[in-house]
Amino acid sequence: MTLLSLISPAKKMAFEAARPDLPLSRPQFGSDARALIKVARGWSADDIAAKMKLSDNLAQLNHERYQAFKMRGDDGDQQATLLAFQGDVYKGRTAMLPTTLRDARAALLKSKMLRTAFGADVVQHYARAAEWEIEEFDRIVTDYEVARGFERA
Repeated sequence: MTLLSLISPAKKMAFEAARPDLPLSRPQFGSDARALIKVARGWSADDIAAKMKLSDNLAQLNHERYQAFKMRGDDGDQQATLLAFQGDVYKGRTAMLPTTLRDARAALLKSKMLRTAFGADVVQHYARAAEWEIEEFDRIVTDYEVARGFERA
């Protein structure tokens, strides 16, 4: 299986506006990120502009970011990166993410990109796993439903 990796640079990032009160997760692919950044640090701004089809200014900005990149915990400076992304493309980021398992399953089944990247069998497998979790959840009467039922009786 071939895994497709996308690297999308943000034009603006504001780490000072990040939320230090939010818990941080540990990177799942730390060794991979270190390997990728080692390669990216070898690129010139011109290389970055050509590879990512970026303007000279944005390529230079990302060249500087690659040179300064540190993994979480490398120097104790930790931020929730998603919250640091700025710009029009990131304003609606919360609307892009499903908020329930039902919505996530529906989005999974509609995604042509995921079918192409992982194959129809993998998408169906995970969709069925989500469907089973939904069925199990729906079989259970929650404490809230019991309490609400007594309130209405």
